[in-house]
Amino acid sequence: MNDIYKKASLHFSLIFIYIASALILAVILWSIFLVKTYVVKASVVVRNQYKENIMNYTTGKIKTIYVKEGDKVNKGDKIIEIDSFHINFLNY
Repeated sequence: MNDIYKKASLHFSLIFIYIASALILAVILWSIFLVKTYVVKASVVVRNQYKENIMNYTTGKIKTIYVKEGDKVNKGDKIIEIDSFHINFLNY
């Protein structure tokens, strides 16, 4: 009868080791393939060494602004639209 307990105890121990090993392996694999999301908050000021002053030869009311601060513009790009009523009024 003592042999039956030893066999049952050995059988139970092997099952316990297999289940514990499977759980540990599952946790390791889960931690490797888990999609990790990191939230980083920072405040940065970027200064450009090349600054350009934009000047206009006429005065008037700005009707539309086509760019936002920080947008890259090229030569010939439309930046603003000035109300033509004010321009025509000032030119006459």
